[in-house]
Amino acid sequence: MFVFIRNALKEFWGNFNQTYIFVNPISTDAVTFGTDIPALDKIKRKVIIVIKTRQMKAEEFLDVNVAKDIMMMEANRSILENVFNVCQVS
Repeated sequence: MFVFIRNALKEFWGNFNQTYIFVNPISTDAVTFGTDIPALDKIKRKVIIVIKTRQMKAEEFLDVNVAKDIMMMEANRSILENVFNVCQVS
């Protein structure tokens, strides 16, 4: 599983225009990665949002860079529901 996660993050790093990715745990041993906010009915408890602090190429992705080149946030379902409500266009 670690290799899958590493490859998903490397692909995320390689996309110069992609600034964030959502990590959604779907079971105790599986996660999904996505560039769109997961639908509320797909969120069991919480999601992790990984945000790049700078643009970089895939080959620059190194384990030593992770601490300074990304920011991670955890958001639970109720927080995302509030964000959806506030940002909804009527």
